[in-house]
Amino acid sequence: MTVKKMREEKYGTFFITITCVKWIPLIETTQLYDYIYQQFKILETEKHIIHGFVIMNDHFHFLISFRENGKTINHRIGTMKRFLAYEIIKRLNNSKEKIILKLKDLVKPNEKNLGKIHEIFEPSFDIKLCWSFKIIQIKLNYMHLNPCKGNYKSVDNPWDFEHSSAKFYFDRGPGIYPVTHFLDLKEIDLSKH
Repeated sequence: MTVKKMREEKYGTFFITITCVKWIPLIETTQLYDYIYQQFKILETEKHIIHGFVIMNDHFHFLISFRENGKTINHRIGTMKRFLAYEIIKRLNNSKEKIILKLKDLVKPNEKNLGKIHEIFEPSFDIKLCWSFKIIQIKLNYMHLNPCKGNYKSVDNPWDFEHSSAKFYFDRGPGIYPVTHFLDLKEIDLSKH
């Protein structure tokens, strides 16, 4: 799966956004939250570190410290997107034929010729290197405020949104999925696996 910008860094802290194709609320429709947490857990078993996240109905953001392991972050996140896409189709196959047909229609002809059946996510994901604690804090604030504004407004306070690490960062408890505080990076050498 493509990325807006290929990253050459072998390690670092990155802000990543993955968006459903045409902003279709596939995450909410398939209740994919548990499977996204499962993917976070797999990343952590590979020694990468999740610092924050917010999972909306049609996209999600997360902040990850990627350790040197011989693979690029682009490749690893592309693999994650592929598994998420398979799971979405599996969950849709049970009852959502109309959505499945729409996802089939969104596949470009040249990709159909290569065997692609459904378009689940936007073809690329957004990835930004966070080279300072200030940038990390800006990205955390951005993601945590997502459910409090615009078309996504579902809560008044970021810590009230269930599928977010905001509760942890606002000292209101551990939250639904445990994350590692970004300030703990001071003690971690990402260049070693």
